[in-house]
Parts: sequence; C-alpha cells; structure tokens
Amino acid sequence: MRYKRLVESSPDAVAVHSEGRFVFVNQSSVKMIGAKRVEELIGTPILDIVHPDYREIVKARAFQKPGEEKEVPFLEEKFLRMDGSVIDVEVASVPITYRGKPAMQVVARDITNRKRAEEQLRQSEEKYRRLFEESKDVIFISTVDGKLVDINPAGVEMFGFASKDELLRVDIARDLYWNPDDRNRSQIILRQHGFLNDYEVELKTKAGEKLVCLESSTPMRDEKGEAIGFRGILRNITRRKRAEEELKKFELRFRRVWESSMDGMRIIDEHGNIVMVNEAFCRMTGKSRADLEGKPFHTIYKVESLDKNERDMGILRGRISTRTVPAHSEVETTLWDGRKMWLELSNSFLEIEEHRPTVLSIFRDITRRRKDEEELRKLSQAVEQSQVSVIITDVSGSIEYVNPKFTEITGFSKEEAVGRNPRILKSGHTSLEEYRDLWETISGGNEWRGEFHNKKKNGDLFWESVSISPIRNANGEITHYLAVKEDITERKKLEQQLVQVQKMESIGTLAAGVAHDFNNILAIILGYASTIGRAAGDFKKIAVGVEGITKAVERGAGLVRQILTFARKTDFNLEPLNVNSVIGELARMLGETFPKTIHLSLQLEKSLPVISMDHTQLHQALLNLCVNARDAMNDHGSLTITTKLIPGDDIASRFPAAVRRHYVMISVADTGTGIDETTRGRIFDPFFTTKEKEKGTGLGLAVVFGVVQAHQGIIDVESEGRMGFDLQDLPPCPAGSN
Repeated sequence: MRYKRLVESSPDAVAVHSEGRFVFVNQSSVKMIGAKRVEELIGTPILDIVHPDYREIVKARAFQKPGEEKEVPFLEEKFLRMDGSVIDVEVASVPITYRGKPAMQVVARDITNRKRAEEQLRQSEEKYRRLFEESKDVIFISTVDGKLVDINPAGVEMFGFASKDELLRVDIARDLYWNPDDRNRSQIILRQHGFLNDYEVELKTKAGEKLVCLESSTPMRDEKGEAIGFRGILRNITRRKRAEEELKKFELRFRRVWESSMDGMRIIDEHGNIVMVNEAFCRMTGKSRADLEGKPFHTIYKVESLDKNERDMGILRGRISTRTVPAHSEVETTLWDGRKMWLELSNSFLEIEEHRPTVLSIFRDITRRRKDEEELRKLSQAVEQSQVSVIITDVSGSIEYVNPKFTEITGFSKEEAVGRNPRILKSGHTSLEEYRDLWETISGGNEWRGEFHNKKKNGDLFWESVSISPIRNANGEITHYLAVKEDITERKKLEQQLVQVQKMESIGTLAAGVAHDFNNILAIILGYASTIGRAAGDFKKIAVGVEGITKAVERGAGLVRQILTFARKTDFNLEPLNVNSVIGELARMLGETFPKTIHLSLQLEKSLPVISMDHTQLHQALLNLCVNARDAMNDHGSLTITTKLIPGDDIASRFPAAVRRHYVMISVADTGTGIDETTRGRIFDPFFTTKEKEKGTGLGLAVVFGVVQAHQGIIDVESEGRMGFDLQDLPPCPAGSN
C-alpha cells in the first residue's frame, strides 16, 4: 500500500506491462501520454505509445525475465502521445513479477523541453559560433535552473577557470555570483520585463575576486512560450567601475579642496565665460555664485568701457585657443565696487568637455602682503640709510646683519662682521659685570641701555650710546637681538670740555668762598686778639675774647672738614648700616635741637636690608638735608623722612644709566616754599646758596651730593631730596645680615 502511494505521487511516469500490455500506470503516465483516465491505457499494447524508430529496442527489452536484467541507465527514446505528437523521454526499465506473472516496470521522464532547448541551442550555436568564440564580451547560455549550457572563451578567461568543461559544471548562483541571492532578483526582473538590458551585476572569479558586469539577456522559449533557458552577454566593466570610484573620490577631494580653499578659484570656458567659482572667490569679489557663473570673466572688475571689455574678451579667447594664458602673474586691479586689490593669479588648462579647453584660475589676495613688502622696503631703506649703527644677532650673539653706518663707523665690512660676535669691537674698558648685566637683561626679554667705549678695526677708540632689545616671533619666543648704536665720541669730548670748564669755574668759586669765609674768621680772631691786648688785667674781657677766638677757630675747622668732604679727600670707612637706625638717632637729636614748631614725621619701611656705608658721612648728609629743610620752612612746618626698598626695574625706568639692582630710597620732604627750575639746576654747586648773608656756606647740598656719589648712589630733586643706595654693588654686608 505504501509502495502504491509512492508510485502514484511520483512526478515521473511509472508503468508496468506484462505480455506486451499495460497492467499498471500512474497518473504521471496518463498525463505524459495525453490520456484522460488510467483505464484508457490499461490493456493497451505497450508498443502503441513507442515511436516506430524505437519499437525493436523496446520489444527486446520487454521480454526480459527476472534475474536476466542488466544494469541499464536511463535511455533516451521517443513516445507517441494520444494526439499523435512525439515526445522525448528518458526511460529506465527493470523486470519484475507482477501478480505472479513476469512483467516489466518502466520509469519514464518527459525531456521534450530539454531536448528542444538543446536542439535550439545547437542550431543557434551553429549560426553564431564564430561570433561566440571571438567576442570580447562574455556570451553564455544557461538553463532555467541555473546551469551553464555553454559559454565562450571570454567567459572562461574572465571567470578564471582552466577550461570550459570545468566552468560548465559550476552552479551559477553559488559559484559565479558575488551574492547568490542577486541571481533570483535578476531572474524576477527578467521574467517581469522579458529582458535585461545593461543590468549591473556583481560576480566573482574562481579565485574569489569581485567582478562588475553589465548583463543583457533574454529567455529562450518553446512553442508554448515557456522559458526553457537564457542567452545573454556579460560586459566586464570592473576596471571602469574602479576608475569611476576613483573619479568619484577625486571629485570629492576636489570638491572639498575647492570649497575649503582660502584662495578664490574660478573656471572659465573657451569663450571667456565663468563656468564655476568657489565660496572664497565669492567672498573676495563680493558677488554671489548666481551673479558670477555664466557671466563674462570681466564682470568682477570695474567697468571702464564696453569697448575695452570686448577687447579684453577677444584677447583672452585668443590666449585660451592658443594656450598662451600666463601661468603666473601679480596684478593690481580695481573690483566692480571700487576696491583696489593686489592679486596673485595662477592659471592652468583643464580638458573637461569634449576636449574643449577651459582655464582654472586661482586668485590669492596679496594686498596686505604687498603693503607689508612696501613697508618692509621703506623700513629696510631707512635702516640702510640710518645715521646710527644697526646690528641684528641671533640668540647666541652671532651677527646676522649690519647696516652701512656700522661699516662707516667701525671699519668692519658687512662680510667681515656677519657670522662674528660683537666682541670684535671690545676694547677692555667695559667691565665683565656690565656685560653680564646686559645679557641677563636682554635674555630676560627686557631692553638694555648703556654706553660702550669700543675699539674700531684700526684700533681707534670711540664712544657709543647703545640700546639692545629682543626680537620675538609670533609665539613670543626670542629669536634675535637688535642693537641700535649711536656714535657719541664727539659729544663725550664736548662733555669733558664742559666738565673742565665747570671744574675751573667751581675751583674759582671755591677759592673765592674759602677766602671770603677765612677772611671773616681771621677778622674775628684779630678783633678778639686786639680786645685781649687792651684788656690787661680785665679777666672777664680776656675770657670773652678767648671764647670768641676758640669759636672762630672751630668754625674754620668745620669749614675745612666740609671742604674735604666735598673734595672726597677725608677717610672713607665703610661698615654695615641699618639706615632706619641711623635715621632714628638723627631724629632724636633733631627733636632736641629743632624748634618745637617743626613737626618731625618718620615713615620707615620695616625689614630694610643692611647696606654698606660710611656712618659719619651718611649722618652728615642727612643732617645737612634736614637743616636745609628747616631753614626753607622758616622754623615752622612739617619735616618727613621716608625709607623704602625700590626694585631695580623701577629705578632703571627712571634712570636708564643706573645698574639694574635694588636700591634703598631715603626721602627728606618739607612743607617749605620749594625752588624754581633755575635754582634747582645749581643747588649742588659748592658755595651756591639762597640764604641770607652769614646764614649759610653754600656747601650743605654739595656735601650731600658728594656723599651720594661716593657711595655710587642716585640723587633726585623735586621739592625734596631723595637718595638711593646700591645694595649689591657696594662691599658685602657682614655674615648673618639680610
């Protein structure tokens, strides 16, 4: 029963015949022969459905007995249908015993469609074999179920197989498609439209390399219109696709460069019309793409005349056609809105469309650069023609540039100086400490000012006033040093002459003052001596005379001491001093001796460093300042003494010649009437005084000036005296001091 159901459901025709007649047929047999019912075939002679050409073969096979059969594969034969039509079949038969009688079981498969397709293919092959064999494109024939029937040599080569036979054995979807499902999609399109025309498919070689092809194919149909196979052409476009991909990547890169470029870009055609511009070009010209693309190239420029525009267009067209457009140029032009602009223009030819020449132009706005170049040219000429020496060195001090004035003054040519150190001018008159201070200042990023007594190439000495400052790059880093040097030799000579004249004048003034004061003292002594001579026995008068003579002598001795201090010939005893302590001692003395109508105020900075000074001279200088202040206030007012530590940079900003070190400032300020400009210029001259006769010697402030100079300090006058003392340039302080 199970066997019968299996046979009945078989798609192949299954029949049993005994003694030359059908004793069993399944439904597939009925359908194959074209009968309507099984009963129409049962009992029918088997040879009735066999084509005459095959009846003898079938007859010989029909009378085999069980046990006599040989292993026979499917044989191709022809059957006759009920309507007389002939069909091709594959037949396999085997002897059996059916209901106790010898019989033959036959299994047949209708291969008519396949045979017709094969026949049509053979006919087609005969007709197109040469084209098939010689075509550079792949030509193929396949079955509906995905088997290759034939393929030309181009296909064998493209897919990378050793032979056609090897290729014909593959499964198309599995072995030749990059994605096997793509064949189903192409088959659906083929069935819907009846053809494929340049349909892009992704295939693969035997080695697994990807192929991109254009498929054009059509179905092969039988007389009933049923598809029995496909014929088609594959054109390998793998290289083209790769080229297209590379072109797309290039176009993308080009577009990115085109739009992101800071330079203006423009493409014009052979007629001189603008084809394409980038955003930077629009910004540069002040026009939109819509205002530019498709317009003549001169639309960005100021219109001078229509005739000139036409002439310019003609010139440009001629240059494009002859490919003589300048590759590079710099031009100054006036834009349409009146703006003047310097442009750097680079041109190159492009072949874009049908080999028609087009020009790519790159515009760079160099207006600022040209202005900078002009300013640099002016600056360069100014430096070259300058009446002061200019030197530029690297950070190590190696000379990179000198101007002509340097050569004129020093005698060293530019070639002799470049690459060497400015020490070629060193004369030995500048201390190592000053050079060290110079390098510390400029390497710290500050300007150094001072004077050098240098030596020329020929050995002559000369004086220079020098300013050296660092040159920085955009990151603020020091890259070079600039020295501006003025020859002040003649000025120094004049100053020395002036000093000599002033010295002679001072000596004359000093001599006259000394003579005058000593005459007064001698007159007092002589007067008292005469009184003593006439007062014989009058001890009271004698005592008064002796006292007067003693005071006169003491006054003379004090005058001598001040003269010696002014001349700096007295003993100079340096010792560590606390300035605030000295001022405290002085304040106590002033409090006892100055009128009570003078208010004394001290504003002393705590923790001042100990400095090295002569105690007596500091006390004398401060006392002279305070006495001078008392006299200026007519014994009524306020006197303020202030001390303060001043940084070296603050001192240097006010006194460029000062050494860049810390100073202690001592300020003596009063509420007197002050002094005018004329008087201020002479207050330190010896024996110069604005006081009434017999109330001053004119040496008080001269002594102060001498003390400050002796201690390498600085004195400044406003309406009060200020003194500062160098902390580090003096002899060292005792151990343990600040």
